[in-house]
Order: sequence, then structure tokens, then C-alpha cells
Amino acid sequence: MKLLGIDYGLKRIGVAISDDLQMMAFPYCTLEGKNAVDELLKIIASEKPAKIIVGLPKNLDNTLNPIEKNIGELIRLIGQKFPGIPVERVDERFTSSLALQTMIAMNTKKSDRRKKENLDKISAAIILQSYIDANKNLKK
Repeated sequence: MKLLGIDYGLKRIGVAISDDLQMMAFPYCTLEGKNAVDELLKIIASEKPAKIIVGLPKNLDNTLNPIEKNIGELIRLIGQKFPGIPVERVDERFTSSLALQTMIAMNTKKSDRRKKENLDKISAAIILQSYIDANKNLKK
């Protein structure tokens, strides 16, 4: 069963999905606008992930970023709509800079690197891949 990764932002939500074996994370989409959360709920309903991994926005001093309040509300909503799908958290510090480095390494055009929606879905994939990598040994 697949895993779903979320990089939540006030303007955009980056979404990533894993393969069925939960070995690799792939950028899925970026959701924008007032219907972003509704669109995310539709994706969860259609993909039926085994687990949802949401970024945990910590500052460099290890305190939580104020956006955590909004993320908590999203997680509660997901729990109400999909009570059988567990939600776990992954520290998302540096994911945006890692996403940019990834795009540079992939020789992505500068114009595509400037598009925030590309960074958001790659950031979601990095969050999800971090979870997958950290939990590989637990599956054995």
C-alpha cells in the first residue's frame, strides 16, 4: 500500500506519493487556493494510502513554527474524514533548500526552479522519502 506525503503551507500544499512497496517517494502535485484542503481530501479518498506523513515545521532552535496550528487543524480534519489512516510527522527543516538542490542536480531550467509549486511537491517527496528511509529497518 502507498504512503502519502504532505508539505503544508498557507498558500500551497505539496503532495507526494510512494510506490506500493513503500521504497520510493514521488512528487504528486501541488494544490493551491481556497479549495486546496478539499482537493487533498479527494486525493486521500482516491489513493487510499496506508499512512499519511506530514511535515513538522521546526525552527533552527527546535521550536515549532506558528504554521503548526494550521497543520494541527488539517491533521484533525484528516482524522475525522479517514479515521483508519494513521498520520505521522517528519521534521521538515531544510526540505525547501534540498528541493532546490535536487532541481539543480536534475538540470531543471531556472524558470521551472522559480515556480514555487515545483518546490512544494518536491519538498513533500523529500519529507516522505525521509520517513521511508528512517523506517526501512523496521520493516525487516
